[in-house]
Amino acid sequence: MADYLQIEWHPDDDWNDVIHVRMVSSGFSATGGPYYVHRVALAQFGDNLDRYPIEPDAVPELSISYGRLVGTPPESVFDLPPVLRIRIEAVDRTGHLVAAALITDSESDQRAELRMETGYGALQRFREQLRKAEGAPMDGVARLE
Repeated sequence: MADYLQIEWHPDDDWNDVIHVRMVSSGFSATGGPYYVHRVALAQFGDNLDRYPIEPDAVPELSISYGRLVGTPPESVFDLPPVLRIRIEAVDRTGHLVAAALITDSESDQRAELRMETGYGALQRFREQLRKAEGAPMDGVARLE
């Protein structure tokens, strides 16, 4: 079985989506959600996947936290750690990438992490699937292998 990271989304209202994340590798799987995310944030994550090459100081990341905002924008941060984080990092200049996903339970110490190797071709297919989350509210699934 190939490792994969999957994001599934459903419209919650005119501005927000509800997403579920599934992480699968040989002998391991975890599902997290529901997470409520502003549709713009999901679209921005997708737009950031178009970068080539991915630079260490501009890593595409989707991070969802709950709690209250502390600080003055744009430096505001949530006072609780993320319940979901997905990052795509370059391993080297030859096209090797690592997708890292973290799911935590904000009410317990449980967490699941996945790090899997991928490449720009798979990332492009994932990006094309995420494009469906842009614009009009609709259901969708994007899978990175």
